[in-house]
Amino acid sequence: MSKRNGSSKPQKKPVIRKGNFRPFKKCTQEEKQRRMDLIADWLNERPILDGKLKKRIRQEFDLDFRQAAFYIASVKEKLLERLGRTKDEWRIESLSFYEKVIRAADATYADKTRARERVDKLLGLDMPSQMEVKHSGGVVHTDSVDIASLNLPIETRKLLLEAVREKYNPDADTERSQSPA
Repeated sequence: MSKRNGSSKPQKKPVIRKGNFRPFKKCTQEEKQRRMDLIADWLNERPILDGKLKKRIRQEFDLDFRQAAFYIASVKEKLLERLGRTKDEWRIESLSFYEKVIRAADATYADKTRARERVDKLLGLDMPSQMEVKHSGGVVHTDSVDIASLNLPIETRKLLLEAVREKYNPDADTERSQSPA
C-alpha cells in the first residue's frame, strides 16, 4: 500500500528523458500562460539579449535552456501576431525608413552612418554578433560587443570598420583601387 494516498498501486518511477538530468514535469496551461506573460513583460521593459533572458528564465522557473528558448520564441511569435504583421513586413518597413534617413539631405553624417549600420544588420551584412575563442579545451563563447553602443568618435568608428573590412575581405581593397572612380 502506498503511503502517499492510501492506494495499493505502486508509485511510478519518475521518467528522466535522454539528455536530461531531472524528471520531466509538464506544467499546466495556466502556468505556461503566466510564464509567457511574465517573459513578455520582461521583453517590454527594455531590450535584453536572448542569452541573458534564457538565464533569467532558467533561474526563475527552473527550466533548461531549450525550454527557455521555446518560451522566448513563443512570446515573440505572439507579439508579432498581436501587432498583425509578419517579421518580413516589419523588416521591409524598417529598411524603407532607414533608406529615407540615408537619402535625407538634412540628415547628419552620424545619422546616415547609424542608419547604414541598421540596414547592414537587417540584411545580415554586419560582423558576427558573437565571437568564438578556440583553445585546446573546446570553444568558449565570449560576450558580444556592440561597437555602436560605445559612442566612439566617427573617425575611430571609420578606422574600425576599415580594419574589419580588411580582415574579412582583404582583396576588396585591391578591387576598389583598380576600379575606375
